[in-house]
Amino acid sequence: MKAASELRSPRQVISLRALPATALLAALLALAPACARKGSRGPRSSAASAAVLAAAVIDFHDGHVDTAGDAVGLAIRSAVTARDLQLRELPAQVVTTRFPALPEPDQRLAQLTTFGRDAAFLVLVEARAQYQAPAGARFRWLVHSRTSGDRPDVEGEPLITAIDIPVLIPGSGPREKEAVAAAAPAIGGQVASLLDSLLVEP
Repeated sequence: MKAASELRSPRQVISLRALPATALLAALLALAPACARKGSRGPRSSAASAAVLAAAVIDFHDGHVDTAGDAVGLAIRSAVTARDLQLRELPAQVVTTRFPALPEPDQRLAQLTTFGRDAAFLVLVEARAQYQAPAGARFRWLVHSRTSGDRPDVEGEPLITAIDIPVLIPGSGPREKEAVAAAAPAIGGQVASLLDSLLVEP
C-alpha cells in the first residue's frame, strides 16, 4: 500500500499521525467538511433506501490479503446503519482471491463497482499494520487505514482519507489482525465521516 502522499490524484487525502485518542476523535469529526465533492449526474438517492457496498481488507507484508475482521466489520456496520443506510459486504472470497492481484486502490474500487451496480455508495477500507516496539507488558503497533468512498451518480475522483492509528496489544509475534481489530473504533469514525461527506447534496 502506498503512503498517503503517493496516492494517485485523490480529491482529498488527510493524514493524522500518532494522535492521542481525544485528538484523533476530534480530527476525524473534521474530515467531513474537508471531503466535499461537486458535480452530480443525477439526484441523490433516498438515504432511507440507499445501499452501501463495503469491503474492508488487511494487506499483509508477505503480499496476501484478507478481510479486516469482525471488529472492523462491526464498526463499519455501525457507521452505516446510524445513517439509515443498508450495508452490503463484498464477499470474502472476492477479497482473498482477487485483491492480491489488484494492489492499487482504484482497481479494488472497480471491483466494488462491478459487484454493486445498484449500490448508492461504495466504501473501501484498506488497512496495514506495522510493528513498532515493546511498550511495557504490551506491544506498540501503527495501523495505517486508507478509506475510499464513491458515489456512482457523482462525477470525479473518489473521496479518500488516510490515517495512522497507534495501538497497544498484548503478545509479540505476527499480530497484524489483532492490531487492526484494536484500531476498529478509529476506523469506524473514519468511515462515518466519509459517509457524511458522500451524503452531502452535490
